[in-house]
Formats: sequence, structure tokens, C-alpha cells
Amino acid sequence: MKAAITILTTLFYLTILGQTKTNTLVVFKETNFNFAGQISDIKEKSLQVEGILDLAFYRNNFSRPNHFPETFLNKKFKNQTIEIWSDTTKPKDIKSNWAYTYFYDSLSRVTLYSYSSCLICGQQAYNIQITYDTRNRPITFSVRHSFDKKFPESEKYQFTYDNENNVIQLKYFSGVRLEKQIDKI
Repeated sequence: MKAAITILTTLFYLTILGQTKTNTLVVFKETNFNFAGQISDIKEKSLQVEGILDLAFYRNNFSRPNHFPETFLNKKFKNQTIEIWSDTTKPKDIKSNWAYTYFYDSLSRVTLYSYSSCLICGQQAYNIQITYDTRNRPITFSVRHSFDKKFPESEKYQFTYDNENNVIQLKYFSGVRLEKQIDKI
């Protein structure tokens, strides 16, 4: 009995140790630009990183980009448009409900991600056009806060990756003006 308890205790601790993830301290340089395109300030920020530097990491730590689909690839959909309403029991009406729309290309990638807006909650509609590199990683988001394509993009993001698929540079443009650049250094 004592041997069984010792074995179970040992297995428990080995399981915990096996699930422990290592954190790495990574330094980022955040450069802000003024309206003339000149550097207005530079900050360095050291952050604990667990796992890959993905877009969710940048949203959580730098508040950019604000919106994007949870997944960029879904093999269930090819050349399809999928609309998901927040509350399926309510009418499809942006006065009290809202929808997310996903446009998939022939490679099952989200190429356009839209939010309908919600009048009751005061959130603005947006369309995000997504382009990819040859490794199917998002490299640009062109954001329009309108469904009318005659209006120019209001925001743009550009992403650069390393060979391990970490986002190592994020550029944020307000209109055509570079406003912020974040680099992993």
C-alpha cells in the first residue's frame, strides 16, 4: 500500500512538472509616430512570453489589433460565407442583435471578417480584409469602419514573422499614416 501511494504521488508530481510551461522574458520596442511621420517617442517593454508570439499576445499586451477572427483557417469551409448571430433566439436585426460574418477562400482561410454593429451596445461596424503570406500567416489587415468599399480603409496592420511563426513586428496605420510600430528586440 505504501509503495502504491509513493508511485501515485510521484506520478502526480511528474504530471505537474510536465505541464509547467516555461516563460521567457522578451523585450519589445514600441515606437510612436506623430502626424508628420516623425518619431514622437520610443518605449521599451519587457514581457514574460509563454509560447508563440501571436496576434492575441499583441492584443493582450499592446491593445493592437483590436479585432480579428479567433481562427484564420477552417477546413470545413471553402469559398463560403458564414454568418453567426450573437443571439439566435432574437430577430436578425442590428438594433438589438449583432452578427459576425466570415468569408472563406478556396484555401479555407478567412479573407474578410465583418461585424454588423450593435445599436443597443454602441459598437461600430467594421470589415477586416485579411491577406496572407505563402505560409498562410496573416500579413495585413485592412480595416474599414463601413461596409461601403468606396470609403478608404480607416486602419491598417502589417505583420512580420520569424521562421518559428512568431510575430516579431507589428505596424499600425491610421489611414495611410504610420502611427505605431512594435518590434521584438
